[in-house]
Amino acid sequence: MFLIYKKSVLLLSICFLFSCFPEQIEKNLQGNDSELVIIENITILNSRSVTIQDLSYGENSQQTFDIYLPDERSSNTTKVIVLIHGGSWISGDKSAMEDLIPILQNANPHHAIVNMNYVLSNDNTHAFPNQFYNISTLLDELCTRSTEFQINPEFALIGRSAGGHLALMYDSVYDELDRVKMVCTLSGPTDFTNSFYTDKPNFESLFDKLVDVDAYPPNQNLVRKLSPALRVNWDTSPTIIFHGKEDNIVPVANAKKLKRKLKKKDIPKRLFRFDGEG
Repeated sequence: MFLIYKKSVLLLSICFLFSCFPEQIEKNLQGNDSELVIIENITILNSRSVTIQDLSYGENSQQTFDIYLPDERSSNTTKVIVLIHGGSWISGDKSAMEDLIPILQNANPHHAIVNMNYVLSNDNTHAFPNQFYNISTLLDELCTRSTEFQINPEFALIGRSAGGHLALMYDSVYDELDRVKMVCTLSGPTDFTNSFYTDKPNFESLFDKLVDVDAYPPNQNLVRKLSPALRVNWDTSPTIIFHGKEDNIVPVANAKKLKRKLKKKDIPKRLFRFDGEG
């Protein structure tokens, strides 16, 4: 039941949010009733749909992406939805997000979809900030090839679990060119200062393995610095939050905290809580 509900709400939310002009976003997110906004295409290229898999966007073999290009795409109107998988930053693959692709395609037939892999953390490679830079490198690649792909390089990021964390952090902290226009997190962690994490006996050692401390200025509170709810600012994009009420991996308090921080900055947002785990 949750899977059907989540996917239905997700496709509607993305469809009427990311398809809108910026001035329409806040109205759509804050209202009680959702309605599909249809933007009339101005320039349409006579192009057939195409799927290209395992394209490279970097030197590491894990830096690959699949791209799903729609019919009649246009460099003026074909925006891009980027999917970011989960896996605790140390595992996972873009194949885990493939269940969302046909749903998003049906709801957003004029959008391109990109499903990305990123370099996983291990004993030799830290997750942070490297995985944020992976997103930036991918967006650079898509912008460089926008004419080839016939896409408009404006992006929505949808991340699941750890991918939700990466999407939120990238948008608020690393998107200096303002290429991301909205974010959707599916049960992503947002506040590592929560006692749910800090009270775990191995929290500090696990966190240290994920973080390249040399990449950050000294004497920084990196637990706070890497908590996206605590990095919300005036440039943060409109955000959709999904979270399970009985999630035992990421506490629902994280979703509520993110919503409060977004509200404080008057960022358009919507929180969907559902029965069950994330």
